[in-house]
Amino acid sequence: MKEIDNVHWLRFKKGLSKNRSGMESFGRAILVPVTVIPLLALIGSLGYAMQVIATQAGTYEGTVKIIADAIKNIGMIAITNIDFLVAIGLAAGLAKSEKIAAALSVLMAYAAMHFSANLMINSIYPEMLVGDGPKINGLAIIFGVMSFQYNAFGGMIAGLIGFIVHKYTYKLKFPKYLAFFGGPIFSPVASTLVAWFIGMPLGIC
Repeated sequence: MKEIDNVHWLRFKKGLSKNRSGMESFGRAILVPVTVIPLLALIGSLGYAMQVIATQAGTYEGTVKIIADAIKNIGMIAITNIDFLVAIGLAAGLAKSEKIAAALSVLMAYAAMHFSANLMINSIYPEMLVGDGPKINGLAIIFGVMSFQYNAFGGMIAGLIGFIVHKYTYKLKFPKYLAFFGGPIFSPVASTLVAWFIGMPLGIC
């Protein structure tokens, strides 16, 4: 009985260690895109400071205005695109190999989520697209279609979908007449299909 308890304890410790390792990898992967934000936000703050000073001095026009607005825009790039940063950074950080394929898988997965949501909106809630509906319901044109703004949470979902699908598909081998489409090339396709179905309930909710 004591030996059995020891076996269970060892299995528990092994599982705990594996989960801890997975969480550490997730933390390191998500840290990369997140750390981009503070530095760009600092640059953007310089633009806002320049705007305030120029406005008070009465010189906020012409070249000065263009420069201040340009610096502000640079600072907003990471904040307004946090979903893309999280999605691509998460998958590329977690992937052990074929990181380019993993990043492409995430991008396709995120696009599929928005296209799927757009289909649900048009089919079930078409009134959301009329008049001020998009603004009221938090919709925006993303990947060329009207969809919900999932922000960082959506990016995280897409990142995990792309990474998991990539992990189990980038080594797949197809028959010779389809061999070109196997391996890393198939990962983005598989991610698109999986994310499409996951995006459907998100579009309904």
